[in-house]
Amino acid sequence: MSVTNRLVFDPTDSDSVAASSSIGSYTRAGDDGALIGSQTANSENWLNTTSILYQSDGTTPVDNANPLSVTLDSTTVSVGFAAFNTIENIATPVSTTAIAIATVQAGRQELWLANEGNKSLYWGKTGVTAANGFPLHPGMQHQARIGDAAGAQVIGGSGASAEDLRTMQLAA
Repeated sequence: MSVTNRLVFDPTDSDSVAASSSIGSYTRAGDDGALIGSQTANSENWLNTTSILYQSDGTTPVDNANPLSVTLDSTTVSVGFAAFNTIENIATPVSTTAIAIATVQAGRQELWLANEGNKSLYWGKTGVTAANGFPLHPGMQHQARIGDAAGAQVIGGSGASAEDLRTMQLAA
């Protein structure tokens, strides 16, 4: 027998909510509809639930060792919950000549940028210019989910001379 969990809320019924403080109910029933248990949620008690995501076999939980795989057309995407294992921080002086943002960290998944200088900086793909780059004005920070295969450069805007760019790379 399979089990169905249902969480039902009716916040539109203001009379019953005001009279009983009931804001909804939680029921647990088998596939034959037989009630296994129920609980009413009200304004004094929180309804606590725990959810676990399982693989298609119904018994193996999705976790770091067993990431969720989703197939879209012919492409499979794995969704895991792995923590970052390495961090690399670099301070880079930037002028009006485009330079690599940082030595790419193997396994990089995120790149954080902070403009600690007093002139605008612009970042993007190799060959970025002040005219086409993504702006990082003084004091701005930006986070990007960017893998280790993507190269990125930064260039300073007009008058930039040894501007202080801080980068942090996070890798699995």
